[in-house]
Amino acid sequence: MKEANRILAEKMLREKPMKCAECGAEMQYLGRGEYRCDACGNIQLDDFGKVRKYLDEHGPTSYFEISQATGVRRSVIKEMLLESRLELREQAGSFLRCEKCGCTLKSGRFCPDCYNQLNGEMKKVYSVEAMGEKTGENGRMRFVTKPK
Repeated sequence: MKEANRILAEKMLREKPMKCAECGAEMQYLGRGEYRCDACGNIQLDDFGKVRKYLDEHGPTSYFEISQATGVRRSVIKEMLLESRLELREQAGSFLRCEKCGCTLKSGRFCPDCYNQLNGEMKKVYSVEAMGEKTGENGRMRFVTKPK
């Protein structure tokens, strides 16, 4: 539970520009970590945009260097790796480990084998047949009415 709370706190602390630094107007999200001001056209980057831009300009490097150069906290960069938004070089792969089997990863939380296994298990749990057995309505959706 503490880990889940820490991850949620990290996500909330990520820098996402909401107001333009130049004129104070609303920022429009363009994707890939970029935001554009509706009024003056100024472009700003969130944490992911800063990391992406740094890697585009400097190539693969350590997350310590990226953090120092961009000002993005290492814990936020690690979370981007866990979300598979970034990927480690092969020789640095021992940094991340599969949460199920412990093998080394380039990104994400699970290796492909464990991911496929977990995905198959989830499909079984949420299959129409399983839902039908539990609801007695063959898995069909319906409106829920509130008692009057």
